Amino acid sequence: MFFLDAFGGYTALKKVKEKTKFKDFTYIWDQACYHPVTGFMQTHIHFRFPDGSKLKKAFSYKWRLWTLPELRELLLEAGFHNPTVRFEYFDDDGEGLGIWYPDDCGEPNSAWIANITAEV
Repeated sequence: MFFLDAFGGYTALKKVKEKTKFKDFTYIWDQACYHPVTGFMQTHIHFRFPDGSKLKKAFSYKWRLWTLPELRELLLEAGFHNPTVRFEYFDDDGEGLGIWYPDDCGEPNSAWIANITAEV
């Protein structure tokens, strides 16, 4: 088996800073740029702490944002079989339940995370 994580939705295609507060720090996901012609994307992870200190660009990534159809086609071309996209079930508060279900269509959400499996 081959496993992949993927994300997308229309917010994946624009500059976004998303803050998540935890007890001891704030995590900031920063989509710094996206180039629609090439799919190039640059992202950073920053941290902010209660004492006012910051850790800017603790992690930085430059990558190609692939779509789910592209990933499925590439897996087939590479000789994998049965590429399957799975999305996670969420509770009423929007918390992930850790249960992933196969879906050939998906939902047109502003943001989504998916897992893709393929057989060797």
